[in-house]
Amino acid sequence: MEPQEQTIQKPIEEKVEQPLEKIHPHYLSYLSYYFLGVVFAIIGIIAIFYILILGAILFLIGVFVFVIGETSRRAETFYIWENGVEREYKMFSSSHKFVEYRNIQNMEVDQSFLQNIFNVGNIDFNTAGGSAKEEELIFNGIKNPHEIERIVQGKMKN
Repeated sequence: MEPQEQTIQKPIEEKVEQPLEKIHPHYLSYLSYYFLGVVFAIIGIIAIFYILILGAILFLIGVFVFVIGETSRRAETFYIWENGVEREYKMFSSSHKFVEYRNIQNMEVDQSFLQNIFNVGNIDFNTAGGSAKEEELIFNGIKNPHEIERIVQGKMKN
């Protein structure tokens, strides 16, 4: 009796969809963290010459605040997909929300005076939902918010 040949099938590679846009909040959105971090660090450097321990503590607090601000900014990611928009936050805990284009009822771009100068803004996607928390998805501190709005409106029409 001949040994039977076994056919090994390779797993089918799934096509991984790439987002149309992957966006992190603009630096301007976390300006208060950066400002406070730098101020504490500078005060700490100056204070080192007078009271070593206090200066070192203030400097470390400044660096810590700055690093927390940047880490928090990078932890928040916004995606524009072929079929919807998504907000993802991954730091110590994670949060994820996806809304399909067909569920978006209203889209609003909001810019403060300073945000308008730097072409940064917030995009609020309102959907039909049961509770207020489920009814909206917000992209905070996005660079070129009107361009993102145009892309999403184009996808909503398809």
